[in-house]
Amino acid sequence: MNYKKIILIVIVIFLSLKVYSQHESGYYMNWNSDHTQSTVKPTIKLNDKEAKLINCYKVIFDNDGRLKTVAYFVSGKKSSNSNFGAHILERKYHNNHFEEFFRNKKNERVANNNGIWFHKYHLNENGFWTKKENYSHQGELLEHYGVAAYIVHRDYQNRRHTEIRLDSKLDTIPDPNGFKITHFTYNPDGFISSRQNRNQKGELENGKYGYAKVVFHIDQNGQFYGEEFINSMGNLANSTSLGYAKVDMRDFNRYGKNRRFYFTDESGYPSKEQAMGIVTYHDNMSKNEVIYYDRYGSQTKDVRVRARSKYIYDEKGEYLKRENYNCEGQLLN
Repeated sequence: MNYKKIILIVIVIFLSLKVYSQHESGYYMNWNSDHTQSTVKPTIKLNDKEAKLINCYKVIFDNDGRLKTVAYFVSGKKSSNSNFGAHILERKYHNNHFEEFFRNKKNERVANNNGIWFHKYHLNENGFWTKKENYSHQGELLEHYGVAAYIVHRDYQNRRHTEIRLDSKLDTIPDPNGFKITHFTYNPDGFISSRQNRNQKGELENGKYGYAKVVFHIDQNGQFYGEEFINSMGNLANSTSLGYAKVDMRDFNRYGKNRRFYFTDESGYPSKEQAMGIVTYHDNMSKNEVIYYDRYGSQTKDVRVRARSKYIYDEKGEYLKRENYNCEGQLLN
């Protein structure tokens, strides 16, 4: 008996099952966890009973393993409050590009909540997209937060290596931290490990919020559990837009929701006023509220500091807004 041949067959079967599991239609908590922007990888699969209660996405792949549609549901009911701004995202494939359209709860073609009528993705010779464009109903490039198009350069593994943002005039614009060209790195499991700002010499350079790169902490299953902001000298840097240098998430439930998180300042110590947050969720896994504690385990007495965040929903469970309160229960701006 040729044992080497048997082992090879087993490995091939295992790998094929693994690939198939990443392209299996069904209900998921997250419809795409692939930061390389190479394929679509949904995570945390739900059964039909769970899908009637938990906020989730229904992902459908075609016979070639390509994404066909994604639909969003809140407690089992159709919703347009998805992370792509519509009830349904639909892809149509062509020889050298594919397009994404949007549909409402009546299955009617619509612009998404950002006013985008469709996205167009241009493909390279290997079949991976290298340019993404936003279009209006009139067929014109449309800006969303100032961005009308993205240009991606890929590495030898077809992972997203750099990204450039363009406005509707096709001029380069920086990302929110001032990164003109964003560089990406990945960990041995293939998940994103950092996004960086580098100058023409390849040196790390701080952006307008005081950091040069963001380091992401992701486990072997693709679960995000923290991030830290690093300056050009390689030290922790408080993000002036967020107020902390590092966040760690802990105590996850089976749906990937963390019950606790911790903030660290640039000195490496727990943040003074807000060092820890305790999160509670509704039955459908939407956030209920967050209670914040200082580095000593008590709620801050400073009335200027947020002590509690409450998430507000309508009668259908659709998210409306977040309200922040101080230690005296007063609403903060």
